[in-house]
Amino acid sequence: MTTLRKERALYLTASDVPVVLGVSPFCKDRNVVLRKKRKPSDEAAKPTLAQQIGHAVEPLLSMIMNEQYAIAGEQVFVVNEKIPLAATLDAVTKDNVILEYKSHGWVGEDYWPEDGTLPTYVLVQVLAQCLAADSRKAYVIEYSPRGLMQHEIVSEQYGDWNERIVEAAKEFDEKLLSGGWYPTEVDCPEEWAYLDADLVDRALEAAEYARYWKEQYDELRDRIVAQIGEARGGVDDAGRITKLVTVTRRIVSAGYLKDKYPSIYEECTVESVQRRLDLPK
Repeated sequence: MTTLRKERALYLTASDVPVVLGVSPFCKDRNVVLRKKRKPSDEAAKPTLAQQIGHAVEPLLSMIMNEQYAIAGEQVFVVNEKIPLAATLDAVTKDNVILEYKSHGWVGEDYWPEDGTLPTYVLVQVLAQCLAADSRKAYVIEYSPRGLMQHEIVSEQYGDWNERIVEAAKEFDEKLLSGGWYPTEVDCPEEWAYLDADLVDRALEAAEYARYWKEQYDELRDRIVAQIGEARGGVDDAGRITKLVTVTRRIVSAGYLKDKYPSIYEECTVESVQRRLDLPK
């Protein structure tokens, strides 16, 4: 599996696609980029509880279903360089029909619809597998507390999703190769040559929260101002005095000054230098 992990790090894989398209309930787009930009390591990340359940149950499910379909019981790693897109297939029949094994208990049942259909993130993952393997059909074998179920997916019936997958894969590949999202190497001592992806990821999430609450604050402030209108003040529900203060500001138009009086602009310009960490928006 070590070699397989390193191979998967070179491509956008089918399991990454739901994340990139924003339909995964578990992960964000940047998590995938950061993980693939990290220095390859032989150390596997600690699996989650849901993953531990899958790792325990799915091999048994695979053994039983592979025997039923009379196929070899080994995973297959495929790459479609044209897209580019890769996938690790649980199994594939001699007719190039993909078998994807899924198992979940109480840990993952909230993500699976009660009507027996597939979650969107699973559907998208399997459609990506079909594109990577150039396959037109797949079966998702689901084992859960509600029993053993088989879901048939015919790739050509999901043209819109397929187009989105191909477009996202190409765009993602460009970001991955360009290094525009996350630097694989930086000009610093060797022990710092690869940034801690988890630390950067936390910084990105913090920046997202900061932007979100800034937007919320601005929106609420504008609504309050609109309700107050021309009033000079009032009392809120907590009995606090609120005031609406009119503030007049005078600013100098730097653009106008630069165009009309460039010499004065240059004399009044003060240059400062600082280092800043830019987080992707």
